[in-house]
This record gives sequence, C-alpha cells and structure tokens, in this order.
Amino acid sequence: MTERFVLDEASWHFAPSDSATFSLALETLLERLDVASLRGEPVGRHSDFYETQIRDGPALYAALFDAECEVTLGRDLAERLRLALDHAREVKDEELSELDATIAGTTHLAPGVTWAHARNIAGHAVAILPFPVECGFSGRLQVRINDVPRELHFVTTEKQHRAFFRDAIEVEDMAHEALQSVAPSAFPDLDWVEGVWQDLRRYKNCFFGEHRKKTVLHLSVLDDEGSRLFHTHPGGQGVDAELAAQGVDASPENSKARGHKPSIDDRTRSYLGQKHVFWWHTKIRWNEGRIHFLHVPKKAGSERPVHGHIVVGIFKDHCVLPG
Repeated sequence: MTERFVLDEASWHFAPSDSATFSLALETLLERLDVASLRGEPVGRHSDFYETQIRDGPALYAALFDAECEVTLGRDLAERLRLALDHAREVKDEELSELDATIAGTTHLAPGVTWAHARNIAGHAVAILPFPVECGFSGRLQVRINDVPRELHFVTTEKQHRAFFRDAIEVEDMAHEALQSVAPSAFPDLDWVEGVWQDLRRYKNCFFGEHRKKTVLHLSVLDDEGSRLFHTHPGGQGVDAELAAQGVDASPENSKARGHKPSIDDRTRSYLGQKHVFWWHTKIRWNEGRIHFLHVPKKAGSERPVHGHIVVGIFKDHCVLPG
C-alpha cells in the first residue's frame, strides 16, 4: 500500500530545549503516528532518518539507544518512537531527486519533504509528519524544489489530518471507488449504511466532476459538525440554518412526504440491524444530488463521541416525493 505520510527531518533542528516541552511535542507526533496506524495510513521515512540531528546536538539514534545521550526521550516515548520507525517504510536515496527543500521561504535539508513533493507532482497525495515546533512546520505550506512550488500538508493536529485527506480527493482526481477507500480517513466520524457506495457509483454524475468539491464539503461539514448540531438542537430545529451558514443546503422532508408510503419506503435503510428512515438530506444541486443522513445519539457504553454520530444512508439523484 502506498504511503500517505512521510516523517520530516528538518523540524527536529528546532526542537525545544526544555525537556517537558520536548516531551509534549514528541507525544503530539506519536499521536499522529498512532492515528495513522489505526486508520491504516502507511508512513514512510528516509533511510537515514535515525541520523536526524536534534537541535544542534546529537542524532536521533543516540537519543533512542545511548543511555548517556544529553537528550532523553523517556522510556515510554522512546519505545513508541522506535516501534513507529521500525514499521515505517524506508525511502531510499534512489527515490529522491533532491535532498534540500524550500519550506515557506526557507531552505532545509529535508529528504522526506522532497520525496513528498515529488509524489504530489506525480498525482499521489502525501503529507508531512514534522516534529511539532512553535516556529512553523504546521498546516498547509508552500514547498519549492527546483523552482517548482507545491502546497503540502504538514500535519500536527486531527483537523489538519482530515484536511489532508479531503484535499487528496482533489489532488488525485478521485472517482467513487477511491473516495470510498479514503472515507475512513477523510470523514472518520461518519458511518455508512451497507450498500451506500453502490448508490454513489450508480449516481456518480450527481456527485463527481464539477460537483465533487461540493460533495466533499457536505461530507466534511457533516463529519465535523453534524452530530454536535443535532445534539444541541433536539429534534433538528435550527440545524438547517446552522448548516447553511457553513455552505451546506440541508433539510428534512416535509410532512406530506412523511405520510406517503412510497416516500417512506424509498428512504428506508437498514443500519446495525434496524430499519431507519433517512429524512434529512443535503442538496448538491437544487434539482438533483441528494445525500441522505441520520443522527444516531450516543448510547451508554458506546465509544462514540458524546454527541453521537452521523450515518450516511443514501446517495441518489432525488428520492420519491408525493405526486
């Protein structure tokens, strides 16, 4: 499976000298690596990554394996980092055309970044996992190599993590099958009814091409805000206005549809062994392109967030209406 992330060397040169701050930053990096592993997102590292210099001091290898090293990582953090590095695929020198990259206007020795830059030029989205520091290396930054600029994602937070995969849908010009494969990473808080991806394939003309950016926007807002909005607006009153403020045209069906058996049947899907009617939907266009969804409140003992979660049940041109 092709790497989605690569570890960055340059940011380690700016690691804080305070041991507590250093440990917190390393924990942040390890959290991103844990999430990537949990979601099945492969990570790469340059073959000389162990030689990465920490500030102007020792190499990372010494910090990991030399008990007398001036930089101490702590047993737990060091073990977690060693395991993560062991599981990352080595990027060989033969895969690189350059070693230096200009990141946000400053040139650094950064073979991991140069590799990600080349992969993005080739049409495969790869993000950077830097050592989190206060002086930058976070967010979407311009990387220039041989006067060729690319906007690359430097991921240090969950919000940035999701944003990268959402942008990857455009970078890789994804169709329905590819979007399905990255959905757990781009929209990790959404659930999907069995068979919903077949709907998307059948009605792909309503959601891809010129409509893909809006499709991604709608799914992103539902993932980021949907469950919270329904949790704080019992019964859904006011949710449509909140979603509209974020660029999503959404509403439930009216009372005529709710009393119309063909309309009910057309919106009914099975989720976790129970039948549900997916009344709420977003509108890609005024006349076609509907994403039907449902808010499921949190159940006692569930690992879901406190606000519950959103289930996407139907992709369709337009469901049946009375008359």
